[in-house]
Amino acid sequence: FPLTWAPKMLAIYLWNVVSIASYGGLIVIGWSWLRRSVSFRMVGISLVAATAAVMVLPTMSLLLSQGQTASILALMVGLDALVLRGKRQGILTGIAAAFKIYPAFFIGFWVVRREWRPALTALASGAATTLLAWALWPQHSYRFFLERSEEHTSELQSRVDISYAVFCLKKK
Repeated sequence: FPLTWAPKMLAIYLWNVVSIASYGGLIVIGWSWLRRSVSFRMVGISLVAATAAVMVLPTMSLLLSQGQTASILALMVGLDALVLRGKRQGILTGIAAAFKIYPAFFIGFWVVRREWRPALTALASGAATTLLAWALWPQHSYRFFLERSEEHTSELQSRVDISYAVFCLKKK
């Protein structure tokens, strides 16, 4: 995992920067979808707004402090649903769904609209990402899918290292 190559505090800092930038990206997508244009000023204002929101809104600051992936996955799905077009549409949603299951619900967005290509692309990219992860980390994948225990999941709930737990799996 690339973030495990960095010192713990640097990894946490980088994760927080990427998360806040993802919130900013979501704001930019929303504004550009409404106004049909993006400017550097809009991007700057969006990043400032995202940073302020994380400092002011308890839910966003809690998610950030726990190292959650929600903002990054939401950005991937938002880009896929509202920005990307053509053969690539669906790839990011599939990758996001390989990490957490809730982005897979957005495949229904395309199914309801009878847009089969992005729905199938999302399914294929999600399966490919899962298979790639299994090939690269077979022990972790086996344990995640087939040996999940209450002990393993409660280990990640520790308040002390919960933020760091998203960066690497603890070895027993």
